[in-house]
Amino acid sequence: MKEIYSIWAIPSAPTYRNVESIITRLAREHDGPTFSPHITIVGDVGLPKSQLTDVIGSLNTNSDKVFRLGRVACSENYYKAVFVETKDDSSIRTLRSNLLSLLGMGSDEYNPHMSLMYGTYAVTTLAAIANAITVPDIPTKIARLDLVPITPDPNEWESIYSLYLMSNRQA
Repeated sequence: MKEIYSIWAIPSAPTYRNVESIITRLAREHDGPTFSPHITIVGDVGLPKSQLTDVIGSLNTNSDKVFRLGRVACSENYYKAVFVETKDDSSIRTLRSNLLSLLGMGSDEYNPHMSLMYGTYAVTTLAAIANAITVPDIPTKIARLDLVPITPDPNEWESIYSLYLMSNRQA
């Protein structure tokens, strides 16, 4: 079976810790999977791992990639049941554009976000959960990019390659 990968942007602290605690709490309260806080930059890539690590490793890491978290929302999409939108995210969009170009992939609609909960729930339940969550509106840097093999079980999603964008390796 062909491996499928995603390239994730991992936020720096304290955003990482704040979002991680929300994900862990929601997973425990609603019997859902846990996963690392991330923004999917490019998903569902069927290229060889070596090609992906070469492309990620070739990226310019000299400039800070900064974004802010915005409104918490919900959807009927399993992987976006409860999520927080990004704002002031031009660096994320540029990073995605650069990666797509290097990978020879076309672009489709892109709405950067950070999922807080995966699952299938009643819309009223999701709305109540989303309305009860606030996240700090602080500038956040992307600490690193992770290459993650995507399997059917999100609990298994672990990075197999990382490119640190911050010199102190925090996330």
